[in-house]
Amino acid sequence: MSRTLLSGRTQQTVGGSDIQKEMLDLTQRLALLGHELQHALEVAGNPGIRDRASFLQYYEQVGIRHLDPKVLDTEAARQTGERVKQELAIAGIIR
Repeated sequence: MSRTLLSGRTQQTVGGSDIQKEMLDLTQRLALLGHELQHALEVAGNPGIRDRASFLQYYEQVGIRHLDPKVLDTEAARQTGERVKQELAIAGIIR
């Protein structure tokens, strides 16, 4: 069993070949990239975000809290990460 840290979460990997583990890691990384790019689009598309204070205010308004009250996310970013995983699966890149 190995542990990998991804986006502040520890995930367990049990068994499987090294190739399967590498593909899982690649899938997670691509999904995370899509997730973070969605955040970049959110910020770029909001002219009211000019500094750290306005950035934090924006995410306080539209964000979803995690278990950690300091962490905010958006539903759009979550959906984008999931959509990336689905598209990789449809393309046969992952199983």
